[in-house]
Amino acid sequence: MSFIDALHNRQLAGLLQRENNLRRRLEETAKRQARTDELTGLPNRRSFIELAERELSRARRYDSPLAIMMFDLDYFKAVNDQHGHAAGDSALRAIAECCSGVLRANDVIGRLGGEEFAVLLPQTTPAGARNLAERMRAAVAHCPVYVHDGKELFVSATIGVATMAPGQAITLDELLAQADNALYEGKAQGRNRVRMCEQLPE
Repeated sequence: MSFIDALHNRQLAGLLQRENNLRRRLEETAKRQARTDELTGLPNRRSFIELAERELSRARRYDSPLAIMMFDLDYFKAVNDQHGHAAGDSALRAIAECCSGVLRANDVIGRLGGEEFAVLLPQTTPAGARNLAERMRAAVAHCPVYVHDGKELFVSATIGVATMAPGQAITLDELLAQADNALYEGKAQGRNRVRMCEQLPE
């Protein structure tokens, strides 16, 4: 009986261990899903804001520059209307992957909702931010989106950029608002372009 009891206890311990492991994996999955945009795999709005606040605090602590880009896809409603929402989803996934490939390891990109994205650029000057934004705009314009029947679709993006100088007192909300205003100025100027909150000399 002692052998049977010992065997039973080992089996029970194994079952409990597997159950605990499964519960832990499910909890980790739930946490990850709560912070990740399901369609693109990028950080969602909540996660991006948390990451951006952390980087902004670090920039203040070390007196380093920082930039934020806001961008969305031009005429995106027409993509959905003409090609269907599946094509729109494909475009968002393709653009998210394309932009992630252009950015540096420490940059943070997130999907804020719809076709709107934001990118945080630590230790980046206005000139550096503009250069990176232009590279990303060009990459988006040349990124093929495959829709039904294997047809290729191309979209463009308008990007607004706001920057924080070393030692400057500014909040994340203010930076996002500045970048958003620059984005809409770019839209008004014809789309598929980069607009700085404070334009650099040409």
